[in-house]
Amino acid sequence: MSSVRGHKVIIEREYADYFTLLFWFALGAFFGMAGHKGYLMYMSFLYDKPIEYLCKRDKVYEQASPSSTVYIKTEQECIERNM
Repeated sequence: MSSVRGHKVIIEREYADYFTLLFWFALGAFFGMAGHKGYLMYMSFLYDKPIEYLCKRDKVYEQASPSSTVYIKTEQECIERNM
């Protein structure tokens, strides 16, 4: 077993090592963020409430957001069946 006590140990580092490390870190961060965004989109697709529509006076009103009580008038017409 060799001892390095009393001697200077020099570790040479090149800029290519830093660039390689930075590249892999950036690539991992990119795929991590993309995976997280995909996971959030998947969970939103599974568990969010759909947008509802309301029909009054032959006009269609669309809900502003899935949990909102505000409805926005659209250009569509609705057909109600009166039985």
